[in-house]
Amino acid sequence: LEKDTRRLNSELAHICNAAVNKALIFGDISTSGKFVEPFGEISFDKAVEYYTQQVEGLSAGGVKGFFIETMIDLQETRAAVFAARKSGLPVIVCMSFDEQGYTLNGSDIISALCAVQNLGISAFGTHFTGTGSFRKRQAEADPGNSTHQDLVYIFHGFDKMALPDDHIY
Repeated sequence: LEKDTRRLNSELAHICNAAVNKALIFGDISTSGKFVEPFGEISFDKAVEYYTQQVEGLSAGGVKGFFIETMIDLQETRAAVFAARKSGLPVIVCMSFDEQGYTLNGSDIISALCAVQNLGISAFGTHFTGTGSFRKRQAEADPGNSTHQDLVYIFHGFDKMALPDDHIY
């Protein structure tokens, strides 16, 4: 499938755009399941190349931005952001953290946020696995809110995107 990455992503984005009327379609980009150097076997440049193929296909299919989600490796996240930012479209990043507030490689939330925010993303989200101490600290900080699920932080005026009034977003 690797040789068909651009074509398949373009076709899928076209299908999504045709299926919905006046909806804002973002291209979904997720982890490869492999780690980027120095923790893994894929070079950073190769990871950017792989993600660029996906971004180009999704862009050709008419997406209005990118949602990079469930990322567990900060280096791979950075590679996906580099590729997506080439499009000039908004980029939302959502990284997964364990119950202590760390990625699988040991990056904490603040370090991850700072690393990707400085790359010009539009929003940063967190996804927490488990129900351990990090969620307990959230609940203690705001006892009236029982949801304490994933969080999204919005930057760069993303909430004020220039879209027609009749679009759903």
